[in-house]
Amino acid sequence: MQHSPSDLNIRAADMWSFGILLWELNTREVPFSDLSPMEIGMKVALEGLRVPFPPGISRNMGRLMNICLNEDPGRRPNFDQVIPILEKMASS
Repeated sequence: MQHSPSDLNIRAADMWSFGILLWELNTREVPFSDLSPMEIGMKVALEGLRVPFPPGISRNMGRLMNICLNEDPGRRPNFDQVIPILEKMASS
């Protein structure tokens, strides 16, 4: 099955968003709350701004967040790959 580049970009963006959601759930904070949406976009794109990994999260959660927030969109997992990771984390 062929995917258009825009499909792959959307999926990679969805995975990035999921990584941010995991960060929000672990920190109970809004990322970059001191910046406007325009500032966030510019700093992410031009300066490599990233959310800091919260202290005290489990190694597995840190790994999951790390792969979801990979700077290379092509290296981010898809949800079919993430679901078994989440299931394993839930059962341990």
